Amino acid sequence: NTGDVVWVAGGEEVRLDMASIRYSAIIPAAEIGARVVPYPAGTDPGAFLDGERPQAIVLTKAFDDSFVTLARRARERGIPVIASFCDWHFDKPYNRMLSDLADAAVVQTRTMAMEFERHFGRTPLIIEEAYEGRRDAPRPVTTRPLRLVWYGHASNLDSFEDGYREV
Repeated sequence: NTGDVVWVAGGEEVRLDMASIRYSAIIPAAEIGARVVPYPAGTDPGAFLDGERPQAIVLTKAFDDSFVTLARRARERGIPVIASFCDWHFDKPYNRMLSDLADAAVVQTRTMAMEFERHFGRTPLIIEEAYEGRRDAPRPVTTRPLRLVWYGHASNLDSFEDGYREV
């Protein structure tokens, strides 16, 4: 039963304004009739699993090692763990541990998969991000070549200027 698969998003709430949570959790879960629930740091993993009663969990948007504890507890109970890595945070020890614990790892692009494998030593599945909006043919916004295209959340604007200097 696909309703028994639970997508777990890091943080206090499931944030619709975060594209990565919409694309890696909300939209895929809705497609199969599954639930998306938040997992704030400090949540008791045993109580969480008792309350949600998942047959499988998909972890996305890890912010700290609380997902590692949840993944370990789920594995102890025989619950399959899928970890979706939607951020370029290969330097975070908790992401390495999640990669090691997960039954399957998922990334969105071939480039991300190559880096994932280089850093974590395992080959992830590639599932492209969901698409939102009307599907139309692309159309140019200018006749001049684009010099910069930025995609990200407003919370990343603090690093935009440094990134722009690198272009």
